[in-house]
Amino acid sequence: MLKKVFKYNGMPILIDDSLIYDFEYTETAPPEGIYSPFFFDGTEWVGTSKEEFESINPPSEYEPTNTEMQLATTQMQLTKTAAQLQKTQNQLAEAMLEIAKLKGEN
Repeated sequence: MLKKVFKYNGMPILIDDSLIYDFEYTETAPPEGIYSPFFFDGTEWVGTSKEEFESINPPSEYEPTNTEMQLATTQMQLTKTAAQLQKTQNQLAEAMLEIAKLKGEN
């Protein structure tokens, strides 16, 4: 039978409980709010607090490159163009239906 377990480094895996494995694991999931690095010491999960993690890994402001900005602008323009094309196709379909109705009345 397969069951979900956690390696001592916190990685979740599925194992067949009828087999023997050459690594240590636990069925106890790492608790919410634990920050890396963390590990299971055989009894409990040991990890870093949010404050300690942020002091070691301060958040950084990401600045996109010019290429990324140009790509994003191009993607937005393409999306707008696709929406306009869809609108035009719908209008054309409506016009063709109206023409077909008018021809049918004559």
